[in-house]
Amino acid sequence: MTLGADIVIIGHPFTGNPWTYVEGDVSNTVNRELQLDAKLAVGNSGSPILDKTNNRVVGMLFQIGDKQTANLNTLGSEQTGDTTGEFGFAHPIDRILEQIRNWGAL
Repeated sequence: MTLGADIVIIGHPFTGNPWTYVEGDVSNTVNRELQLDAKLAVGNSGSPILDKTNNRVVGMLFQIGDKQTANLNTLGSEQTGDTTGEFGFAHPIDRILEQIRNWGAL
C-alpha cells in the first residue's frame, strides 16, 4: 500500500448509522501497520480498508486515535478518550493472511 493512497472504510460504529462509508488516505506506516487519516468512530475496529483505485481490500482497521490519545498511547495500547478519532491504524492484508495461515485456517 502506497503512502497517500485513497482508501474507504466501511463499518458499523455504534456512534453512527448501521452502515458507514468513510474516505481517507494512507498517511504513514508504523511497525508494518498502516496509519490512516480518516474521521473514524469507536466500533469501526475490524472494518475492511478498501483501496479506491484498485477496488480491493487492503487491510483491516484495529485502532482509532486523535491528537490527544496519540500523545498518551503507543501503537497497540488500549484506546482511551473520545468515541471518534482523526486517524486509525490498520493491519495490511498480507499480515492478516499470514496470521490466518499460522492458525492453519487457510
